[in-house]
Amino acid sequence: MLQCPHCNKALYLPGENILVEACECGTIVTISPDTKQAVAATGPIRELVPEGYHYLKPGTTGSWKRKKFALSGRLLAESAHGAFSYWTAVFENGDTTILSEGYGHYSMLRKLETEDYPGWIQVNRSDAGATIYLNGNRPYRLVRKSVYDQLSVEGAICMPEPQLPFHTAELFSEEDGYLEIIYYKDNLSALFELEFLEPDGFKFEHTATTPFEVSFPCIQCHTTLTSITVPYTRNIVCSSCRAQYTYNYFEQRFEALKEDRFKDNHSLPYLLPGMTGSLNKIPFTVAGCCIKEETSGDYPSWTEYTLFNPVEGFSYLSEYKGHWVYVKEWPRPPLITEKGKDYIVENDNHFDLYNAYRYRVTAAWGAHIYNLHHTRQTYVREFVYPPQTLIEETSGWEECWFYGEHINPAEVKKAFRMTTPPPARYGTGSVQPLMIVDLAGVIKMGVAAIVLLLVLHMVSAMSKQSKSILFTTFNFEDSVKQTYTSNKFHLNKHLSNIELKLRAPDLSDSWVEVSGTLVNTDKGLSFHFSRTLSFYSGIEEGERWSEGSTEGSELLTDIPEGNYYIEFEGVSDSKRPMNEVSIQTLYDVPVHRNLNAVILIVCITGVVHVLISNYNKNKRWNA
Repeated sequence: MLQCPHCNKALYLPGENILVEACECGTIVTISPDTKQAVAATGPIRELVPEGYHYLKPGTTGSWKRKKFALSGRLLAESAHGAFSYWTAVFENGDTTILSEGYGHYSMLRKLETEDYPGWIQVNRSDAGATIYLNGNRPYRLVRKSVYDQLSVEGAICMPEPQLPFHTAELFSEEDGYLEIIYYKDNLSALFELEFLEPDGFKFEHTATTPFEVSFPCIQCHTTLTSITVPYTRNIVCSSCRAQYTYNYFEQRFEALKEDRFKDNHSLPYLLPGMTGSLNKIPFTVAGCCIKEETSGDYPSWTEYTLFNPVEGFSYLSEYKGHWVYVKEWPRPPLITEKGKDYIVENDNHFDLYNAYRYRVTAAWGAHIYNLHHTRQTYVREFVYPPQTLIEETSGWEECWFYGEHINPAEVKKAFRMTTPPPARYGTGSVQPLMIVDLAGVIKMGVAAIVLLLVLHMVSAMSKQSKSILFTTFNFEDSVKQTYTSNKFHLNKHLSNIELKLRAPDLSDSWVEVSGTLVNTDKGLSFHFSRTLSFYSGIEEGERWSEGSTEGSELLTDIPEGNYYIEFEGVSDSKRPMNEVSIQTLYDVPVHRNLNAVILIVCITGVVHVLISNYNKNKRWNA
């Protein structure tokens, strides 16, 4: 039986690989993996205050890869840039692993047995985004490097005795996924493969039910200030008097800032800290709000709201000129399949670079998870594929990616049960849904549609009879007017057509008109037709010209089955009589004019879409 070396109380080890445990007396006890002896830790770590839970806590149960586990404790690592929890998960067979959690991101760490990874000195000399080689010179991108200067332990953990400095490095490869290196102390370190899951993927039970918050009075106006995002909070601003506070994570309390005060020249934002609402069926509390401004150009500014949910973590609402975007951080970089100077392709979606800038905060209210006065070193790039956006924020120590979608102002009003209208909308938003088409895509779709129409038309034409049922000739040598009534004939299709093809080969500087009636003897139906042929030619200023044609046709459609005859009448030009006109009557012929009309409509539709798309693009990019 192990005992605490300070109070001699018995220690219960929930798993085989437990290396550190916090005793109830406040002593941090380390257990030798070889001798199983318990000694007091010598490093500058403390016992974590046990009530600081948002969602997970010791005793929370879950499952991973169909194996049940329980959380026995955690190591909380904190720095000026943020905080992260490393929970120890103990499975039913006694095995242990690490579950990392922070900002709404959850991942299970699986240790990789290899020594082929970079030391901290090499990582620390590299900026986020640099290429790091490991596992046989396989390239990885350095996503984040962290230096934590405050460590807290509660319960029992499977990590070695944490000592300062405590470093981590996160690497990403689109082929191999996400890796994390934890540098415990000196040369002791370990490489882990990360598997990210949504919280419901772990099927957590016995989670924290009481909301955790920290409250204190404003020393300037005595308003009670509350932060629901500790230990992630780094600044809090009084919404009444604008007094600012920073979170001292060493002493776990808020301290007033005497400098770096914001100018009180902004009206209150649309949403205030403490308001609650629901977006995408997720309940949120507005933790804070700030106004950001670009540091170059014409200094455009926008309003950003920080939303917090104990399970889902942090999301953001960004409002610019009345246009709203809902944004959430991705736990990993996007899977980019193609990349250019001003675009990226992710999941077959082409995102264009819309804006690149650095920013500063000019006003703030409520709690914030970053230092409001240290933002100018962050470089932001916004890529848009309306109504979606990908946002990349990079600094020397981390590379963060956010995914955003356009959201209608009316949805924001409804989500937070506001009685006042949201800010008026001006211009075109960066991801406002507009009809935008890809020219290459339009051409491909147009060509595919035309090919399909041609195939269908060919199949239809093959089923046509194209049967000649009459051949009539009018001779105008003796008279300029001729008539003729045909014999009866039978049409055997339920519904089809008749085409009359006219030909007057000796027509010259004259005209001839053929008209008539197709008569159905069964039902008394009649179908009238008329066609005029004219042809004129001559020489003018040494050039020959011509007008008209000696051939033509007339189409009768929707002709039902039955017995028919045709009454013809022909009239020629009395001033210039002609010899003859021949009329061939065909039944059930392919109709090409419909095909031409549809192809024309397809082409016009494509052109109109491209014109509207270009207009909308110009509106968006000139906004």
